[in-house]
Amino acid sequence: MLCCVLNSCSNANEPLKQLADVYVEIAGNNQKFFDAMQAVNKADRDQQEALHEKALRINEEIKPANEKLAKKAEEIAAALQNTEIKCSSSDAMSLEISNAIFHNVNAQAQTCNIVIKIKCSEPASKPYCLMMDKDDNLLWKTPAGYYSDGTIAINFRFSIENEKAVERCVNYGKLNHIIVVNEAEYNAGTVGVSSSESVAETEPEPAYQGDDESDNMQSAQTSAGEIKVGGNLKAALEAASNVTYEYNADNGIWAAIGNIAIVIDEDQLTQQGIDFISAIPSDIAPDIAFKPEYVKADAKILKIEAQ
Repeated sequence: MLCCVLNSCSNANEPLKQLADVYVEIAGNNQKFFDAMQAVNKADRDQQEALHEKALRINEEIKPANEKLAKKAEEIAAALQNTEIKCSSSDAMSLEISNAIFHNVNAQAQTCNIVIKIKCSEPASKPYCLMMDKDDNLLWKTPAGYYSDGTIAINFRFSIENEKAVERCVNYGKLNHIIVVNEAEYNAGTVGVSSSESVAETEPEPAYQGDDESDNMQSAQTSAGEIKVGGNLKAALEAASNVTYEYNADNGIWAAIGNIAIVIDEDQLTQQGIDFISAIPSDIAPDIAFKPEYVKADAKILKIEAQ
């Protein structure tokens, strides 16, 4: 059961908190109806009719409440549009940052897609972002993309489809500032580390010695012929037959070709591709209508996995 303590006070240090609170409240209302229906299923037969009527009354109560909350989310999202959020660069990245703004805040009844754009000098290496709370604690970290308009873009989504998603909403609500970092700092989750320190801190556990076929692969045979890590991603997808795609908010897009999968990061997508996944209402979506044209022409195959 979801237990939520909401803070209705506006907090300038946590610009997403009001929005997060609204979605958490919607989730709490949904949970009331879910619990009521669960009670029907668990009750003795002679109690089920009365409990079912109670569940329907609860549903009729929460529908207008959630509609009102969804409207409130739209208003908060509109007010957030083009407002700034604190952003800095690590010494290792050494970027000149002009500003960071909420470029797109698209609130809907059950989801809200957010794009933050950071106006900055061109990075010397691939940018990553650490998303921090007001006490400098790491909330989450994400790869980012640098675009021809001179911005670094970050994309994430509020959703309330399950308890884990609601927990993420609460986490997003604590966001205070962003730090643009390099790969070593991203891997370590902190600034000011060297590549060797990062590798030491993130050294994987010993490999499983059984029959697990989920290990990363450097190459594989597919309907497109042999594909390799480092090869052109768009060309491989265009050449392959019977490719299916699925989306996972934690890992990006998976392109399945036979018994292997290519993992596609969001920063490998064109703006059209980013717009496509931003419109996906769920954190997990199988069999999406993704197209190879949504991938940047110079994107490389980064990861191949056996399925």
